Amino acid sequence: MKHYALDIETRPTTAHIEACERELLNAVEQSHRDLAVGIYSMPSDAKKSAADKAEARRVKALQKTQAAITKRLYGGATSPLTGYVVGWCLRDLNSYKLGVKPPVRTVFGLEDDEAGIVSELDTLLRIYGENSTTVWTWNGQAFDIPFLRWRMALHGVHHGGWLDPMAKPWEAVTRDALRVMQGNRMTGYSLDAVARFFGIADRPDEGEDYWRRIFDSDPEEVLDEVQSKCIEDTRILGCILDRVGLIPHRSPTSSASNRETE
Repeated sequence: MKHYALDIETRPTTAHIEACERELLNAVEQSHRDLAVGIYSMPSDAKKSAADKAEARRVKALQKTQAAITKRLYGGATSPLTGYVVGWCLRDLNSYKLGVKPPVRTVFGLEDDEAGIVSELDTLLRIYGENSTTVWTWNGQAFDIPFLRWRMALHGVHHGGWLDPMAKPWEAVTRDALRVMQGNRMTGYSLDAVARFFGIADRPDEGEDYWRRIFDSDPEEVLDEVQSKCIEDTRILGCILDRVGLIPHRSPTSSASNRETE
């Protein structure tokens, strides 16, 4: 049985970002119009006091609306209806038994490149699905695989059985390491939290500020950073799988050697 670690990176589509930005602008303009109409209809001696109170209510309501729209904007990357696949990393875990740095294959690009990005991944996993291969993901059952299925369908990529929900792909080709680890008592089940638990890596969890910076930046400017993160995620996933014995072909000596070379 051959083992691979898979991770994908996603980003809100341009259309989704533009729609949210228009909604934000409309919310600001509407709040100003509502304030002006309300104050204009009042007697002059009551206008100042009323204006102050109305302005405070307007600002509070506007902030609430802006927060909701902003959350929806950045959350666009989590839905295949409003996000797209920036790229993927597939790490070969089989060479771990040799105590050498595993081969890593990545394909990344911009929004217009998505069809080719998902098509190339599908081609690889079709081959793996026919050769007794297990492709490990982290939360792939809930996120990566459904996201890929939707985006492939959008681009007319007729994926093989490894994405077919009726073919039980979780047992046949892909397995979700998160589901396996949830049987253990830990303080958290994010990839970084589990890595810290096992002493594999001390990387802090990616917070909202990190993703806001990535999504607010030009996609091309942060592409290398996103790709590096994806590669590191598959490295950490591979180490976790090795630590809990789900890749049963590495000795402790070779494991230590591999961690040093990576």
